[in-house]
Amino acid sequence: MKPDFREFASLIERTIGSSFLAETPAPLRDRLFETAGLVEAGPGTLLYRPYEPGAAVLVLSGLLRSFLVARDGRQITVKYGVPGELFGVPSLVGGPVPVAVEAMQETRALQFEAAALEALVREDGGTGWRLAAEIGGDFCDLMILMAQNLFDPIPLRVARHLLLLAVPDPKTRLPTVILTQGDLAKAVGSVREVVFRTLKKFEAEGLVETSRDGIAITDIVGLKAFIRSVT
Repeated sequence: MKPDFREFASLIERTIGSSFLAETPAPLRDRLFETAGLVEAGPGTLLYRPYEPGAAVLVLSGLLRSFLVARDGRQITVKYGVPGELFGVPSLVGGPVPVAVEAMQETRALQFEAAALEALVREDGGTGWRLAAEIGGDFCDLMILMAQNLFDPIPLRVARHLLLLAVPDPKTRLPTVILTQGDLAKAVGSVREVVFRTLKKFEAEGLVETSRDGIAITDIVGLKAFIRSVT
């Protein structure tokens, strides 16, 4: 393992186990890592701007999102990247794409050299197939997301994103989303005022609690029931 990676060796090993590289022979993985680089980014850092040359990164920790921006400035999230997720392959094989990628939390990732990744999937068909399956899954998720954002009302979009992004708070143990209301509005393709009213309605119904620390889901069963009732 490269000297730069030794500090994060256990994190990298855990991440590999949940990624497309999980079943790749160790010698082939090591060859890929020889030319890889470590990326560290704070919240709000843009890692990819629309139509820039592509780069493939494997998320080790934190949270990334890729998003589109409308002419009026509204944004809509098309993918979240949690540890084990691979970002950027479509831009490598299909040319630059009109999306941006930013870090939503303190994030570490491995960036792979394009030629090394291509050589790996050409040499090991199993890795290539798993990579294709990951890209195919992302495509299906994108089609579902497009349909939801075209046809579903804002409260339903907000509820889905809350469930998708919630992680247990170590103090309260409640599922909590560490995003501002403005960031949540960007994620669902709306504006802050509309999301604020939606969250206030959810709060009045006992589904969530909002604070400076984030949005806590106080009734996860009730929030799921709301989604089912309007789907």
